[in-house]
Amino acid sequence: MATTKLEIIDTAIKIGLGSHLAMVGTFLVTRLNHQNELRKESRKRFYDSLEGVSSNIEEITHISLCNSY
Repeated sequence: MATTKLEIIDTAIKIGLGSHLAMVGTFLVTRLNHQNELRKESRKRFYDSLEGVSSNIEEITHISLCNSY
């Protein structure tokens, strides 16, 4: 079976387009995952700081109530 130059070019273009689509898809998924990780870390820092503030308030309230008697 003889292959023509046109068939070879057609196959090369199909392979190239397929690999390009895979590369773009991988880039987009990786970027979305990175953005989600940054948002998760930001939320975790926010809630950790809230926890620290509430712990300090609890300690101050406890000390002030114990000293008032």
